[in-house]
Amino acid sequence: MNRSSSLLLVILATLSFASFGFSPHDKFHPLITMASLLPLQIGTLLWLKWNGYFRKEKIQKKSLVFTKRNE
Repeated sequence: MNRSSSLLLVILATLSFASFGFSPHDKFHPLITMASLLPLQIGTLLWLKWNGYFRKEKIQKKSLVFTKRNE
């Protein structure tokens, strides 16, 4: 696991939770909730990419295992 990608994920998760925490909870708006979760989603995608989960070989191998289990 890449240490810098994990650090980035922790920082973006903290930013996401802090932005949700600072939003007014008495005036709930779904767009504010979705916008506050964006840094967490972006951080997760970057973490997956930097740790090699989007490699074509890995995706094909997992799909073959999934299809063999269903047969």
